[in-house]
Amino acid sequence: MDGPTLAVSICGDVLDRTSAQALEVSLGPGLQCMSAVHWHCLMVLDDLKAAADASVRENELAPAEFLYEQVVETIESWKCSPSWQASDCRRPLLYLLMNTQLTKAYFHMKTQDRSGFIRTVFEILDLTGGSHRAGPLGSCVFHPHMLAVTMIASWSTVVPAFPSTSITECIAHLSSLNYAQQRHGIAILKRCTDQNKPFEPTDLPAAFCSFYAMRDPMLCFGKRLTKPDHIFGGLDLVQLRKIDKETRGSINKVEADRGWRITPFEDYDLADN
Repeated sequence: MDGPTLAVSICGDVLDRTSAQALEVSLGPGLQCMSAVHWHCLMVLDDLKAAADASVRENELAPAEFLYEQVVETIESWKCSPSWQASDCRRPLLYLLMNTQLTKAYFHMKTQDRSGFIRTVFEILDLTGGSHRAGPLGSCVFHPHMLAVTMIASWSTVVPAFPSTSITECIAHLSSLNYAQQRHGIAILKRCTDQNKPFEPTDLPAAFCSFYAMRDPMLCFGKRLTKPDHIFGGLDLVQLRKIDKETRGSINKVEADRGWRITPFEDYDLADN
């Protein structure tokens, strides 16, 4: 719980009582819910990722790279903590991490940072457990994985394992998304005489792959996060409504003893009715 820091009064006729009540609920309560705090942190990181995307579109690449790294490093430091592992926000946290990492991989394609691209691809594979599920997300992971293995094979005899996948299956994976980078790879793979043989790096020569051959607009992955309706400022109405009467009384007693604002639990029970 926090002490009050700001007193606010609204004067005049209240035309929209529902909105006024929602505002009252959200303004500086002494009580805070960890899930609401987590959502606040998530929205800050989501804003940083959006700012990085905007910087790329303006060709401001240095600040964009810094912001992407900050988002990834912050989430990596949070996602293993007990509070986040037990939080309902863990899924959107990992969603934001995946979108940022995928965007960062294509950022490295744009800047021709080969080592940064390969490193990011294998960080993505750690997130997915190395699997390539069917559908758009699987295609988003499969394509950069294929490119990374192709590039490594062009200078090293030690090549990371790649799932045994036929050329036909590779084309199906890449066809899940209609991006120019994927279409470029599909066109090369279709030239293989045996479409049923397992994919090998030589089937997609590094010098001609989309990492080197494409200069298309940067791909920024994922939609913006949306905070749930039951989160008001530092409060989670779902959590508040689960607090039993005895615990509510104990909380109110602590607030009264310290001269803090008394949490009106009965108002939050009805806040969205």
